[in-house]
This record gives sequence, structure tokens and C-alpha cells, in this order.
Amino acid sequence: MPDQAVWKPFRDFVIRIEQTGENRYRVRGRTHDNREATTTFESPFGDKDLKIFLLTVGQPRRTVRRGRVPQPVRETEVFGRALFDAALSGAVGQLFASARHDAFLGNYGLRVQLRLSGAPHLVNLPWEFLFDGRDFLALLPDTPVVRYLDLERPPRPMRVTPPLNMLVTISAPTDLQRLDVEEEREKLQEALQAMEPDKRPHIQFTPNAQLATLQRTLRHARLRGNPFHIWHYIGHGGYDPDQRSSFLVFTTRSGAPERVDGFQLGTLFGGYPEIRLAVLNACEGARSDTEDPFAGVAAALVEKGVPAVIGMQFEISDEVAARLSAEFYTALAEGLPVDAALTEARRAVFFMPNWLEWATPVLFMRTPDGQLFDLAERAAPREAPADKKPSRGAPAVDDAALERLWIDASAAYYTDNWAEAVDRLERIVAARQSYRSAATRLETARRMLRCASAYDDGCRAMEQGDWRSAVALLSEVAEADADFRDVQRKLQEARRQARLAELYEEATLLSQAGHWQAVIRVFDRLHALTPDYPDPDDLQRRAADQIEAGERQAQAKRLYRDGIEAIDRGDWAAAEQALGGVEAIAPGFESTEALLQRVRRELQAAYPPRLVTYLAAEPEVIDEGGSLTWRLQVHNAGQADLRDVFVMRDRTAVEGPLSLAAGEARMFTFRSTFTAAGQKSRTMHVTGETERGVEVTSSVTATATVRSKPKRTTRARDRVSASISIEPETATVVAGRHLTWTVIVRNDGTVDLRRLTLERDSREIETFMLAPGQERRFTSQSRYTTPGVKEKVVSISGSAANGKRIFEADVGSVEVLPSESRRSTATPGTAPGTKLASAATFREYMKSLGRQHRSAPCPLCGVELSNFVKHYDKMHAGEPGPVPAGFSPSSASKSQKAPSPSAPAPTYRDRLKQFARDHRGEMIACPVCGVPVSTDNLLRHYDRQHPGAVGSQPVSGSAPAGRSSQRAQAPAQSPATAYREELKAAIKEFGPDDYVYCPLCETTLKASNLIRHYDKVHPGEYRT
Repeated sequence: MPDQAVWKPFRDFVIRIEQTGENRYRVRGRTHDNREATTTFESPFGDKDLKIFLLTVGQPRRTVRRGRVPQPVRETEVFGRALFDAALSGAVGQLFASARHDAFLGNYGLRVQLRLSGAPHLVNLPWEFLFDGRDFLALLPDTPVVRYLDLERPPRPMRVTPPLNMLVTISAPTDLQRLDVEEEREKLQEALQAMEPDKRPHIQFTPNAQLATLQRTLRHARLRGNPFHIWHYIGHGGYDPDQRSSFLVFTTRSGAPERVDGFQLGTLFGGYPEIRLAVLNACEGARSDTEDPFAGVAAALVEKGVPAVIGMQFEISDEVAARLSAEFYTALAEGLPVDAALTEARRAVFFMPNWLEWATPVLFMRTPDGQLFDLAERAAPREAPADKKPSRGAPAVDDAALERLWIDASAAYYTDNWAEAVDRLERIVAARQSYRSAATRLETARRMLRCASAYDDGCRAMEQGDWRSAVALLSEVAEADADFRDVQRKLQEARRQARLAELYEEATLLSQAGHWQAVIRVFDRLHALTPDYPDPDDLQRRAADQIEAGERQAQAKRLYRDGIEAIDRGDWAAAEQALGGVEAIAPGFESTEALLQRVRRELQAAYPPRLVTYLAAEPEVIDEGGSLTWRLQVHNAGQADLRDVFVMRDRTAVEGPLSLAAGEARMFTFRSTFTAAGQKSRTMHVTGETERGVEVTSSVTATATVRSKPKRTTRARDRVSASISIEPETATVVAGRHLTWTVIVRNDGTVDLRRLTLERDSREIETFMLAPGQERRFTSQSRYTTPGVKEKVVSISGSAANGKRIFEADVGSVEVLPSESRRSTATPGTAPGTKLASAATFREYMKSLGRQHRSAPCPLCGVELSNFVKHYDKMHAGEPGPVPAGFSPSSASKSQKAPSPSAPAPTYRDRLKQFARDHRGEMIACPVCGVPVSTDNLLRHYDRQHPGAVGSQPVSGSAPAGRSSQRAQAPAQSPATAYREELKAAIKEFGPDDYVYCPLCETTLKASNLIRHYDKVHPGEYRT
């Protein structure tokens, strides 16, 4: 270590640059005593300016004529001054000037640390040319310029006994511009010969430039106990614009070029923490592009653990390369910090004819003080004896002494005291080389001593949480002796912890980049390895919050758009509902407040007093045991003030009595905690009355999802089961009356059912999910006008959380009786003055109602509605209905000239439908495929198996003999009917919750659902 009285200590001045916009940047300056300043600037250089400058200063200078001195390059001073004025202007420049003054008074150096990770577009600028108007900062011993990477666990100086060991790799691929390997070797050796012998590093060259050879050489050196400290690369580099990464060129076994990027090379050196310095020297190709091919590799090596990396941003001449290497390695061997050593080398180059090349080296560093090595005093060399006579103080060793040494060595050997064993065996071998098996045992003891040392270092690294170093050290031990102590167990644990640390580091980087969904995926992998892995930075919660905030923002955008569209068409009620939802989930969103005021003014003028409520859960998805907030917005959307307003939950008032002025809105919040998973709903009722005693009520319901906490279960314990039932299964109704159907879906299994799709009569109704034990109910109304037996088929399909598919179905039937007024002259099911119109005419009537009225009850089901056509298409599609006696589609047309639409020609499916009505209960052969099928299931079979196909005319009695075609006569039992009865009798032996296999398709389902499954999936099929 250099004497501090001779060499000044250094303190840091940090310059952190971050991009804030296109070509705009923010600079933060900070001194060692935490004084800070901030300023902004725009990049003074475009790509064209930078390319011109690089071509000016970066041209090849391999041959320099004797006596040729380059003229002063004004461009470098102008360029460096522009960099200085951009990064060190304003408050940051004043802080830097103050810090330099303090350094002068305190007699210490000021290290300029450039931290450019937040401005990747500025990394390739040659910052080493920083010029304050009088001096280049990088040439002053007091202000070295380094590019610093702020990473965790900065390295400490390594204790090394000189000389330093340097490994050199010279890459000369066959397909690129060839390098003379021997010439490059001689140049480097000549450069190092200029150093003092006691400071000269011990140099070794790899036999070739294969990556595997480099790895093998590093490993063998460590196992010999003489690891390398410096790696020096001479060869080619490049930048891949498609992959957006730089690389070095190594060679394959055949000598062809092989690209190795910074991540691969950093991974290799990450296992050898004794490599403290890497020097990357490109020998061919001047830099004429804005991409520095070595910047990416250098930064990757530093990120992977190499404390310091020096790259060449321009091509360097032979004379400068030799002088630079000699001065740099000499200063480094004298114990100078790496940045100070590079400054000394720059200054040496500055006084050469090619003086512009002083800015060619670029230093990337992660060590805080630049100190790479803690150099111990070299032990004085031992002088060999002049003859075989023992020297004074070292008497000759006789056989008895050798025997005692051998016994001591054996005792130490068999008790794993390797240091003592090595000492005793070395003394035996020094006295008598061939004594017993001392030489062989000495080699084994040395190997085991290295293993023990590496094992202890690996254990210490595990205690300190340095998992990468622990993996590297323990891997060496396992490679040397796989059975050494418990190295395999510790190595497995170190690798697992290293993987966990790497995943958490990835999560940290992803969170900094704002990729929150990826953060959640990384934590899923983390918890799969270790469920209770700590999260000190609370990344998972932050990611979940950000995702939830994004979903709320997206929902607010959708509601805001719906509100604008409702305003455009004058639907003020829908506009207030949508914009009120925006205000509830995202207060202050764009112009919501102003639009709501206008909408409510319109509503007050157009509608009687009314209450509008909106309820939202925040968040909408929580875990078991979590809490959420219900936000209820109550708005008096009428033009009269309301009094005695009560907010009720479960028939219990939780707020009130209150008063609400016309147009006034209030927000209420309630907290809920749920301990069981599933869909949770909350219904709130609001009541009030006007000054005249008119009662106003409103109800609103919102749902939230409670997720199950992850449990460590196996697939063998998972049970996938669901049931669907329709009520009533059978019913009787008079033609023209309404019937309410209730569909009940329940998750009877132990795993979540995701994305269940409910279908009614082959039409998709709703998609939802069910937690274990959860139940959903759906209701709908149907109005039947034609006497006969009608069926309602419902089914669910989807998948469970473990990937298993599920399908269940149920069928309900209703007998429609003729109306009592059928004999009268009036049309059945209609009121006086009305007539029963076809589905197409009734839909036109519903459309005319929507144009004439803002809201009115549905003529079929009585539900109050505002969108008549949408309600008809969803709830009563294809049903006829009552219209005024004088109504016709042409009278409802705006133009009064459009002819009434003619009835479409019947399709093949219509003919099948009519045939099925005329021959109900018969078994026939399908006119398309010939499969026996009941006429009751003919249309269902056609829609599932032959949609759109055209077959022959169906023939009554075309099924196999045994079933009569006469409706009045009881049909004989067919094989399929007999098989169905057998199934029905067989399931009586099982309980309602028992599971069975369908004998036709081997689907697993409840015994109580087997007959419904047969009627839905296998109508008319049987097995002998």
C-alpha cells in the first residue's frame, strides 16, 4: 500500500444523470458530505456531431512517423467544454467548484464518479474529455474520472503477496482480420519488461482463445493455490444492433470466430472473485459509430462482480499501448488505487507524440475507493545451499527423526489437520525425497488443504450472504473431492439461495422498469422454491397495488367513455351512472366533475326526484383474512330536496337520517374483513322522501373476490366437481303467461373453477368463476304463447385451477296449456285493442317504444327498462308479443315509405323444427347422418352435429322398428330408451354426491347428473 503521506487520499464527487424526456436530462451532484444540487440540460450533440468527432479523434494510428507531432486538436477542447457545461452547469457546477476548493484546502483528491445508468443514450459519449476551460479533468492527479456502477456489496481490497498474476488471451480468428499472436505477445512482454523486476506481474498466456480454455486455465490456477488477479484481452469486439448487445470475439476449436457477450463472460468471471481487474484492448478497427463495442461488455463484467474493467474506446497505437501498460501496471503494483494508476498512465501518454490517445482508456469501477489489492510485503527469497551439507541452525535429519516426523505427519493426515500434515511432509520430502510415500501423501495433503481453505471461505461467504462466491468456492471443493465433508449439501443450499437471490434481483430490476405483472410472476417462482422468502423492499405488495391501480384506471376510462357516449345520445341517466362510477373509483379523473354537474342539471330538469347509487369494492380482489373498503355514492338526481334519507345494510340503518339537496351527492365508506374464499357481494339500500311525502328508494349491489391463500397440496388431493340444476324441473303454465326459471350452479369440489361459461339453449349467457363451496343463481323469464311441451336446456363448461375440464347440463320442461279465451274472437294472450304480432313485428314495436319513451315497463315481463331492443334481444329473442291493433312496421318507420318486410323463406332447420312439432315423441333416423334420434332432440342434435347442413326430408318411422309413430298410442320401448332406464336404475345404488363414469364417454360426473348428461350428450345412444 502506498504511504498516505506521499499519496493523497480521494473523496468522491458523484454526478448522476437521468433522462427525463426526449433529449432532456437531469443532473444530480453530490459531495462526500452529502451536499446536493440539481440542474437540467439538453444533449449538445446529435448522432451526426458525435460521429464526426469520433472520426476526428478515433482514426487508426498504428504507424507514426518519427518526429511527427499532431497539431493541437481544437475539437477535443470544444467537445470537452460542451460536455462540462452540460453536466456541470448551474447549481451542480457551483457545488463542484466548492468541492474542488475544499479538496485543495484539505489536501485530498476529488474523484469524479459518473453514474449513467439512468441515461443509457449518454453512455457512449467520451466523457474522459471533460474540459473545464483550462485542464482536462482526467489528466489531473487530483480529479480522476471513472464510470461507477452503484451495485450491492462493493468488493474489499484483496490481500495479495507480490507479484500479481496476469492471464493474457490473444484472439486471432481465421475469418476476421488476423492478428500476429507472437507479435502481440512480444509487444506486451516488452512493455512489461520496462517495469522494475520486483513490481513486474507474473504473466501467463492462454494456449488459444477458446472460452473453455480460459475457464480451464482459471480453474487450474486456483486449484494450484496460485490464482490469477488480472485478465488482459487482446482481440476484436463488436456491437450487434439486432440483439442490442456488445460482444468480444473468441475462437472455436477450428479457429472460426465465436461471439461471447458480456453476460456470458460476466457469468464466467462471477465464479472467480480473485479476478480483480480486466483490461479489454481492441487491436483493429477504428471506432466510427456511436456504439462503443466494449462499453456493454465492460459494464456487464462489473455487474457480475469484477471490481474494475478498462476498455479502449478508440484504437490505440503500439507505442502508446506499450507505454500505457508499463505505467499502469507499475503504479498498480506500487499499491495505487486503480483510478489513480490509470491517471498516471494517461499523463505518461500525454507527453508522447500521439498525445491525443490519453483519453482512449475508459475505466468502469464498482469498488468505492479504487483499491483493488492489499499488497503484502514480499518475503525475502531463500538462498539455496552451496552443497548438501546442512546449514547452520538446520542439523541433518537422521532416520529416527524422519520416523518421528512421519508419525506426526500421519497423525495429522488422518485427523484432517492438513496444515500440520503439509508442514511435516514438506520437511520429510526436503530431507529425503523418496522416504516412503511422503511425496504422494504431500500432494494429497496440499490438495486437501486447498479444499479445506476453499470450504471455509465458502462457508464464510454463505454466512455473509455472498451466494455467488459461495457457489464458486464450494464448486471447486466438490470438483476436487466430491466427498469432502458435507460440501454437496452446502453446495446445493448455496445454489438454491443464489437462485433465490437472482430471482429477487430480477424482481427489483423489473419493478424499477415498471413491469409489475412480471414482478408478480417472479414472486410466484420465488414462492414455489421458498414460500416464506422475505421481501424487505415490499416489492410484491407494491406490484399488486400498481396492477390494481392500473385496472381501476382502465375501468375509469371505460366508464368515462360510456358516459360521453350517453351524453351524445341524450341518455342522461346512463351518463350519470357511468360518470358516477368514474367519480367513485377515480376521483378527479379528467373532466368527470364538470360533466357530472351538467348531467345532473339535465336530470333535475327532465326527471322527477330519484336516487342514484353506485357501490364499488376497493380492492376488488383480496386474500383470505384481508379487508376491503366498500365505497357507496348516493346522489339525489331529482329536482326536489330529500329528507329522512337512510342508508341500510341487511335491513339495518347504518347512516341517517340525512338530508340531500337536489343534485347533492355523498360518499360513504364501510370496511369488511373476510376469512373464507369465494365471491362476496354487498347490497346497500337507500330510502328517502320529498317534502310532499313521495318516497324514493334505490338499491345497488357490488361483488368482490376473496382468493384462497396458496396451500401446499398435491394433485391427488384435488377434487374437481360442479353441479347445475334448473328450477322448476317441470311446470305447467297457461299460454301467454310468464314463467320464471332459476338456474343454480355450485362448486362441489376443492379447487377453484375458473372461467365457467353458462349457456342457455346453446346461447352463452355469462362467464364467471366459483370458489370451492360457492353457489351462483341466475333467473330469467320466459313467455310461451303456443301450447305444447317446451324445454329449457342449460349447461356450464370451463376448467378448474388444476387444468381439468368440466361440463355439466340440466333440462327443465314446461307444459303450455291453451288459454281459456282461445274460443273467443280476441287473440290469445292479448289485451283489448291489441293483437299478437310476430317476433319481427314485435321487435319493431319495441324499437318504436324506445324512440317515444325514455323508460317504460316491458310488455312481456313487466320489467322497467330504457333500452327496449337490447332487453328484447337478450331476454325474449324470437318471442311474439302484443302490439296495438293498428300498428305495423311501416307505420313505425320514420320515412313512412318503407314497405313492410316480407317473411323469409323457411330454411332446412325450420322444416326440421316443424317436423319435430308434428311428430313429437317419435324415434326417427337423422336425415343428415342416419343416427337414431328422438324428435324431441332433433333440433339439438342438428345444431350440435350438422349446423348449416342440408339433408333429405325427415321420414316418420325411419328409426329401427319397435317404436310407434302414432302420437295417441304409447310407443314401444326402443333399445336407447331401455338403456336409459337401465342407467336410471343403476344410479339408485349410489348416493347423490357419489361420482361415476359415463359408460359411453367415460366422463366423471355426479350420479345425480348422469341422466341429464345422457339426454344432453348421448340422446338415442345405447350400448349392448
